[in-house]
Amino acid sequence: MELTYTALESCDLTTIELCVEQIRHLQEIHHLFLILMFQIEQIQRNYTFMSNGKVFHGQFPADKEDDYIAINAHIINITSSGKR
Repeated sequence: MELTYTALESCDLTTIELCVEQIRHLQEIHHLFLILMFQIEQIQRNYTFMSNGKVFHGQFPADKEDDYIAINAHIINITSSGKR
Protein backbone atom coordinates (compact mmCIF):
# COMPACT_ATOMS: atom_id res chain seq x y z
CA MET A 1 0.00 0.00 0.00
CA GLU A 2 1.39 3.33 -1.00
CA LEU A 3 0.66 6.52 0.89
CA THR A 4 0.73 9.96 -0.61
CA TYR A 5 1.05 13.11 1.40
CA THR A 6 -0.11 16.58 0.55
CA ALA A 7 1.42 19.72 1.91
CA LEU A 8 -0.57 21.49 4.59
CA GLU A 9 -1.22 25.16 4.40
CA SER A 10 -0.44 27.51 7.25
CA CYS A 11 -4.09 27.75 8.32
CA ASP A 12 -4.34 23.94 8.39
CA LEU A 13 -1.31 23.69 10.67
CA THR A 14 -2.76 26.37 12.93
CA THR A 15 -6.02 24.45 13.15
CA ILE A 16 -4.20 21.22 14.01
CA GLU A 17 -2.13 22.98 16.67
CA LEU A 18 -5.30 24.46 18.17
CA CYS A 19 -6.96 21.03 18.24
CA VAL A 20 -3.95 19.45 19.94
CA GLU A 21 -3.92 22.23 22.54
CA GLN A 22 -7.65 21.78 23.19
CA ILE A 23 -7.21 18.02 23.60
CA ARG A 24 -4.41 18.60 26.12
CA HIS A 25 -6.62 21.05 27.98
CA LEU A 26 -9.50 18.55 28.08
CA GLN A 27 -7.15 15.84 29.35
CA GLU A 28 -5.98 18.14 32.14
CA ILE A 29 -9.59 18.95 33.09
CA HIS A 30 -10.42 15.24 33.13
CA HIS A 31 -7.40 14.52 35.34
CA LEU A 32 -8.42 17.27 37.79
CA PHE A 33 -11.97 15.90 37.80
CA LEU A 34 -10.65 12.46 38.75
CA ILE A 35 -8.67 14.05 41.60
CA LEU A 36 -11.81 15.87 42.75
CA MET A 37 -13.88 12.68 42.71
CA PHE A 38 -11.16 10.78 44.60
CA GLN A 39 -10.98 13.44 47.32
CA ILE A 40 -14.76 13.52 47.70
CA GLU A 41 -14.81 9.72 47.93
CA GLN A 42 -12.10 9.80 50.61
CA ILE A 43 -13.90 12.34 52.77
CA GLN A 44 -17.22 10.49 52.41
CA ARG A 45 -15.55 7.18 53.28
CA ASN A 46 -14.03 8.57 56.48
CA TYR A 47 -16.59 11.09 57.71
CA THR A 48 -20.34 11.53 57.93
CA PHE A 49 -21.66 15.08 57.77
CA MET A 50 -25.06 15.53 59.37
CA SER A 51 -27.53 18.24 58.34
CA ASN A 52 -27.43 19.64 61.89
CA GLY A 53 -23.71 20.40 61.53
CA LYS A 54 -22.39 17.42 63.46
CA VAL A 55 -19.56 15.37 61.95
CA PHE A 56 -18.79 11.74 62.72
CA HIS A 57 -15.73 9.61 62.11
CA GLY A 58 -17.22 6.14 61.97
CA GLN A 59 -19.62 5.96 64.91
CA PHE A 60 -17.86 8.58 67.01
CA PRO A 61 -18.06 12.37 66.93
CA ALA A 62 -15.23 13.87 64.92
CA ASP A 63 -14.21 16.36 67.59
CA LYS A 64 -10.49 15.64 67.89
CA GLU A 65 -7.84 17.96 66.49
CA ASP A 66 -6.71 15.23 64.08
CA ASP A 67 -10.24 15.10 62.65
CA TYR A 68 -10.28 18.86 62.05
CA ILE A 69 -6.89 18.68 60.36
CA ALA A 70 -7.94 15.73 58.17
CA ILE A 71 -11.24 17.35 57.15
CA ASN A 72 -9.48 20.64 56.43
CA ALA A 73 -6.85 18.85 54.31
CA HIS A 74 -9.56 17.07 52.31
CA ILE A 75 -11.47 20.31 51.73
CA ILE A 76 -8.29 22.11 50.65
CA ASN A 77 -7.51 19.31 48.18
CA ILE A 78 -11.07 19.36 46.85
CA THR A 79 -11.09 23.11 46.27
CA SER A 80 -7.53 23.08 44.88
CA SER A 81 -8.42 20.53 42.22
CA GLY A 82 -11.21 22.84 41.05
CA LYS A 83 -8.95 25.91 40.77
CA ARG A 84 -6.32 24.58 38.37
